[in-house]
Amino acid sequence: MEETVTTLSLESRLARLEGLQASMRPALRHQEQRADKFAAQLLELREENATLRNCLECMGVLQETWFLARLHSSRFARILREHPLRGRFVNLEEVARARELALMTMGLAGPGSVLSLAATSKTVASSLTAITTELSVLFPVAIYAVGGVGGVRGPLPSVERLQPVQADGAGLADSAACLAAPRAVCAAVSVSGQVYAIAGRGADGAALSSVERFDPVTNMWHEAPPLQRARGWVAATCLGNSICVLGGEGDDLTLDVAEQLDAGSHAWEPLPSMLTPRWAAAAASTGHHVFVVGGHSADGEVLGDVECLSPRGRCLTMSPSNCGWAQLAPLHCPRAALALAALGGRLYAVGGYDEQERGLPSMERYDPNQGIWESLAPMAAPRWGLGAIGCGGHLYVLGGTVGNGLVNSGVVKRFDPDSEIWDNVGRLRTARRCCGVASCR
Repeated sequence: MEETVTTLSLESRLARLEGLQASMRPALRHQEQRADKFAAQLLELREENATLRNCLECMGVLQETWFLARLHSSRFARILREHPLRGRFVNLEEVARARELALMTMGLAGPGSVLSLAATSKTVASSLTAITTELSVLFPVAIYAVGGVGGVRGPLPSVERLQPVQADGAGLADSAACLAAPRAVCAAVSVSGQVYAIAGRGADGAALSSVERFDPVTNMWHEAPPLQRARGWVAATCLGNSICVLGGEGDDLTLDVAEQLDAGSHAWEPLPSMLTPRWAAAAASTGHHVFVVGGHSADGEVLGDVECLSPRGRCLTMSPSNCGWAQLAPLHCPRAALALAALGGRLYAVGGYDEQERGLPSMERYDPNQGIWESLAPMAAPRWGLGAIGCGGHLYVLGGTVGNGLVNSGVVKRFDPDSEIWDNVGRLRTARRCCGVASCR
């Protein structure tokens, strides 16, 4: 009898539950429909927001860097309201003034954030400058040789990484992850803790528009937004968190076009065209200026002229509407397939070949404050198709060919700007020329 009552009680409960579930189904469907409607409205608002921003940027009313800075400030203020800081330190500037806290903050933020944090204020930048030595230990710099030509084997997919050591040199490079596809006469730059391999020519000799991005933490290459135009023999440099790509050649044309990509953006945008089309040139940046040096003109002439791209007025960002090119003092010796690097606020143009396609061992230095080039101690042997990078107060030169392109150099040389002495400090595993060179923490 008790079992029968219990069974009836369970059946009645199940019946009530089924009835309740049936009554709730219309409400659930209604909520699902509302959620779908809200999702569609959110997508529409995102599209309208992106279109509005694009229109304002094209009209010159809005600059992306300003917008993102204001958006970051607004979000940061909201977080502070929700989670107010307690204690002595209430902002980044006060944290940066304390050496130990600044180092801890950098350690947690990672090497890619150093430049971004330095750009927030002069106080933070000054504090980070004061701990440069500690940051070098915390985030050791590595020099990357990306792609290039190895002897008669054509374009290389391999990438080598060199750890500069101030006392005894860098030693033997080790291998990093290979590119997705081989490329030579390419460029490489480092932005926000990532290395970018840009354009060049592939295994079939065709000009490339593709760009790859390397993450040193994961040792992996990723696809990045392609250039608007395929080209080889490009020059490239970074300015803040932006990459600038200049000139090059493709489809039997010598290009004067310049493009810019901000780190985190999904597309390249045009910059003002150079005054002179050129390929096999070299580029570097210092201060708020981009410099492009030498190369070949459209008729094949080896150039010695120098151009500078600078923002106009008091604006410090590059955009098509607020920057322009200017001609500077020319090199003492015209040169193509050279290397250019910035070190201590000055430019170093090294190697390349002259009008008779003879390799050059010479080096010149340009001081933007004085506006003149001066000759420095040359390398022991001529090199063209080489790469150079300023790192740790020294100039490092690697790769290149010492003759007619059949014999490449694997020796890594280091130049001390104070003593003007060259030293052999390491060797690449694969001797290569026309590779991209960049340094990254």
